[in-house]
Amino acid sequence: MPGNRKYNSGKSSTFKKLGNGHKAFDITYEDGTGASGVFVKDTVTIGGIKVLHQTFGSANKVDQDRSNVYDGILGLTIPITSDDKSKSVLYNLYQQKKIKQPIFSFYLAADPSATIGGEFIIGGIDKSKYIGRITYFRASVKDMYQATFTSITVNNHQISDSNQQFYLDTGTAFIIGPPKQIRKLHQQIGLTYNDKLDAYVVNCDDKLKLPSVVFTIANQPFPLTPEQYIYTNTDDNENPYCATTFESGRSYGANGQNL
Repeated sequence: MPGNRKYNSGKSSTFKKLGNGHKAFDITYEDGTGASGVFVKDTVTIGGIKVLHQTFGSANKVDQDRSNVYDGILGLTIPITSDDKSKSVLYNLYQQKKIKQPIFSFYLAADPSATIGGEFIIGGIDKSKYIGRITYFRASVKDMYQATFTSITVNNHQISDSNQQFYLDTGTAFIIGPPKQIRKLHQQIGLTYNDKLDAYVVNCDDKLKLPSVVFTIANQPFPLTPEQYIYTNTDDNENPYCATTFESGRSYGANGQNL
């Protein structure tokens, strides 16, 4: 079952301890949960490919919310130092010549009932999973998956400044932004905040009447239709309701899975 598979260094013939110093880690995630443990080095196998001498955090304490759901978290960060702890599986795969290109891609099925919900593709792009052309844009901050919006509009009304920063996060189901802009966004959509449900709610029968939200990056518009930014949830009494995936949070944007 997911969340029950655990790493046991005692059963590994390739396990290695790290040297003295900086062996422990303690991390808190955006949702408030966290994990702590020690850094170790071992052979990691992903998609049938072995990554030798991979450094990773072996957790000995994990919040309950995560321990029952996830086996672990695979970081894909760009290395920021020469320290082995900052070198991801992707980086080492390329350095060890196990993949031809230092890239990865995700396919997330729009249909939640699809047999294959998605794919994580290492070292390339599956051209059968999209139509049209891929838009490439430069990161605005070195070594981070952060870039700049050209604009965010609803019904041709500008929502954000042209230099609004955002980062791409496939582990986030929502699109999170500054409270002021999130309020302005929902005003243009035509929705008000529901304190009881802690969300911007719409009658499920009317959701398709809502306008698209257009994110423009590198002068290429990416429209999100209401089918893409409205989700169905249930309240404390198991009554269904529909709400948007736009959420107030930081001073910058976090673009989640639906974008």
